[in-house]
Amino acid sequence: MAGERGRTSIFSWGKRSPGSTRRVNIRLREESLVEKTFDLVQSPKVVWGVAILLAFIVLGSLTVIWSREQPLVAVGRVMNETRLVRLTMSAEDKALTEAARDAARKSTPRTYVADQTYFNELKTSMESLPRALASATAIADVDPKLREQFRLTEASLAALRGELGEGAEPSQRWTTRVVNFITLLQGRPLLDEQTFQRATTEGIGLSVRLLIGDTQKEVLRTDVLSVEDGRLGDAIDSIARDAGFGVGPLRQLVVARVLSSPQPTFRFDETQTTADQNLAAANVPPKFRVTSEGQPIFRRGEVLTSTAYDLYVAEMKHFNQRADWWRVWLQWSSLSAAVVAI
Repeated sequence: MAGERGRTSIFSWGKRSPGSTRRVNIRLREESLVEKTFDLVQSPKVVWGVAILLAFIVLGSLTVIWSREQPLVAVGRVMNETRLVRLTMSAEDKALTEAARDAARKSTPRTYVADQTYFNELKTSMESLPRALASATAIADVDPKLREQFRLTEASLAALRGELGEGAEPSQRWTTRVVNFITLLQGRPLLDEQTFQRATTEGIGLSVRLLIGDTQKEVLRTDVLSVEDGRLGDAIDSIARDAGFGVGPLRQLVVARVLSSPQPTFRFDETQTTADQNLAAANVPPKFRVTSEGQPIFRRGEVLTSTAYDLYVAEMKHFNQRADWWRVWLQWSSLSAAVVAI
């Protein structure tokens, strides 16, 4: 019996059961799979493949994240989605800012430069008139050009003799009234018709700036005169009256001197006006508008306006700067996950 058990045992050892054989085969296949996987990992092709895959995921994620932070819309385009403000924000309203700056430009006084040659010539001719006619005893003794220029009469010639002082020089009263007349005339600029039309219609300012030599002053736009205005004579007569020339022949000859050859006394300085307007616009601070969370920036089917575009760009920047870190990372992670899935 002992021999039989020994033979049975030897027989049993030499002849395995089906279950044992399967386990051995599985273990062998597992060892073979591990070896193959190990060999595969060490293969240069696999290493390069993994590196390319990782590079694609990293670069693709960065590209997608960057592109999503760019304004992928254009003014005038029909929107295919609705976009809402994600965080309450205060952003510059460029349209409102530009409107305020445009108003500042229009309210800036236009600049006009005096014709100093004309004023100096007018002042000289008027101041020296009594001395020039001191020897004339009758109107026929006066140079015809001068007589026409001042529209001299016997009455005005006699009145001028009364304005002579010592040594046949003009009296202080005459000189003072002439200076006053020139000063007042400089405050009532005479412009050519086209410049006058622009001066009185362009802009919304109530005044204009006058540059007279090294000095400047502002006068009302209603004080501007046109050399072709039929009421110019009345305006010059009013200036002569305010200068001290009373009613009479002297006042008439002063008015006649200006009206004999009416010409513009100021010219429009477009360069200086533009510089002043730009400076006024630059001094206007930006205008801001508060936009609440959840407020639509644009809706699906709407045409994108420039105002909505500016708000869209400002909202993206505001969200990236002010949102909780987890909200930003969640957005980035979702984009990266899409790239990994691809």
